Amino acid sequence: LVPSFSALQNERIKLRRAYTTSLFPLSVLLFTLAAGVFVCAPEIVQVLLGERFMAAVPIVQAFAVYVPFPILSNIGAIVAEATARLNIKLALQVAQLVFLVAGFWLAYRLGWGVAAFAWLMVLAAVLRSAAYGLVAARILGGGGRESLRAYLAGIGCGVAVAAVLFAVVGPLRMAGTEALVLFGLELALGTVLLAAIVFFGPDTELRGYALKTLRPLTGRVGGW
Repeated sequence: LVPSFSALQNERIKLRRAYTTSLFPLSVLLFTLAAGVFVCAPEIVQVLLGERFMAAVPIVQAFAVYVPFPILSNIGAIVAEATARLNIKLALQVAQLVFLVAGFWLAYRLGWGVAAFAWLMVLAAVLRSAAYGLVAARILGGGGRESLRAYLAGIGCGVAVAAVLFAVVGPLRMAGTEALVLFGLELALGTVLLAAIVFFGPDTELRGYALKTLRPLTGRVGGW
């Protein structure tokens, strides 16, 4: 993205459009996947790692929430880099480092445990995303509406997917369904929900890419 954004550094409207078209589909995709991992974390850990590692479930859930934010905030960081605002990028990196060191020290002193460290990283990533959203708004104009809209769309899709998954999986967990069976069901249902988000959710470039990928396949099926 850096070369393409750099080529548009003097064309603010085009750069803003490139920023939005990069941020929006990634937000929808990442938060949808994160929601699936968050809800299915018990089965993921039990099936892939074993019963002995069930204590890691809260950490896996924190990691699922964490992942979208640094990836999305990097798009704002690329805008700053492409427009030669490296001092802002450096200041935010230092601020994040100071926040994490202070937070980890406090968590250690209070004896909060490993899960607290994970959620502190989530909080740092959220704050970093908010900061880079403001940076992008300052550079590109528009008051940050594009960033807010992209994040809200992604989080909304994630919440919807999590609600459906939990509504289906929750009762089955309580009924004592075997973890491997649940894991297979979650994979199948998650795939269907992801496809529903892509094709019937917010209108993003993901839909165009998916249709372009499917078109040759449907042509071959039709040829048979």
